[in-house]
Amino acid sequence: MSRTLDVQAELRRLAHTLDVDPTALTMLERVPVEDLRTLWAQIGEAMFQAGRPAFARVATLSKTVPAAVSA
Repeated sequence: MSRTLDVQAELRRLAHTLDVDPTALTMLERVPVEDLRTLWAQIGEAMFQAGRPAFARVATLSKTVPAAVSA
């Protein structure tokens, strides 16, 4: 795959993660593909960490109700 297609694919993936239009990320077109992948991973981790307290509450709550209800 050409570099241009790789970059476009990474920008689409990043746009999907951020819930923005891919054209909003055109300023990143010159960024190396590896750096875009690193940025995507860092954003994903930050989003997961931001939601971690909610995940913990749901996990705790699921232990207090019957398995059929929590499923």
